[in-house]
Amino acid sequence: MSEEIEGRVKRYQSRAIGLAILVHFLIIFTGIVTLVVLRQPLLIFIITHATIQAAAIANAVIGPTIYRRYLLAKSMRRLDIA
Repeated sequence: MSEEIEGRVKRYQSRAIGLAILVHFLIIFTGIVTLVVLRQPLLIFIITHATIQAAAIANAVIGPTIYRRYLLAKSMRRLDIA
């Protein structure tokens, strides 16, 4: 069972890292929407992209640990979801 949990966590981590890389490369679309369509100043674009990138990186760093704890608690049937 531990190997199954570790496999699922590894897949989660791979997807989270892929998402962080994808967000980094989508800066051009974020820029077009923020600067051209919404007509916001450059500072708003920088703040918007930095926030999205920080959330994606935090998910890649902290997410697997939280997901592992969730799976372990679920496997021990100690998790009650209302």
